[in-house]
Formats: sequence, C-alpha cells, structure tokens
Amino acid sequence: MRGLTGALRADFWLSGRPAWGYGLLCALVICLPLMSGVLLGQLREGASVALGGYLTLFGDAPGTAVR
Repeated sequence: MRGLTGALRADFWLSGRPAWGYGLLCALVICLPLMSGVLLGQLREGASVALGGYLTLFGDAPGTAVR
C-alpha cells in the first residue's frame, strides 16, 4: 500500500514553485468574472467566463514550454 501511495504522490509532485504572481493571476482570472457576474446579475455569463479563464490558465503547467 505504501508503494501505491508513493507512486500517487510522485505523480502530483511539482519540481518547482510557481511565481508569486501566479496566485494573483489565478484570483483575477477566476474570481473577477464570478464577482462581476454576481454584481451585475449575470450569473451564467460570469460563471462561463470564469470557467473559460480556469481552463485557459490551467491548460498547461506554469513555466513549461513546448519544444
């Protein structure tokens, strides 16, 4: 059982730390559309924009480049 747990942890381990601005970018891309949708009364539109931002932001690991 410990081997399985270790293998799962190794799959989700990040080799480096993302930049400090990455957390701020995550908050802006996800929370800003949600909050503006709530404040403007357009919940569905705000949620779909936030989902698009989430998928765009997390579509690739930070700091990796395609070669």
